[in-house]
Amino acid sequence: MLKLEIITPEKKVLSEEVSSLIVPDNQGGEMGILPQHAALVTLTQGGVLTYDKAGVEISIEIGSGIIEVSEDTVNILVAKVG
Repeated sequence: MLKLEIITPEKKVLSEEVSSLIVPDNQGGEMGILPQHAALVTLTQGGVLTYDKAGVEISIEIGSGIIEVSEDTVNILVAKVG
């Protein structure tokens, strides 16, 4: 499992345990993240983030920002959500 946190300048928008996620990358594509992913810090462009929670696929619109993957934690710092 991964701990996914999405944070805007105003507040923490989401804090969930997820099994995987797909985020828009800064090259116009997508990046998949699974448990035990290599440590990573990169930019994300605005788009749709999709994650799997207990077999249910959930999508959320995010703005551009920064993704940090460390051990089994994914922090996404974005200007806006929705």
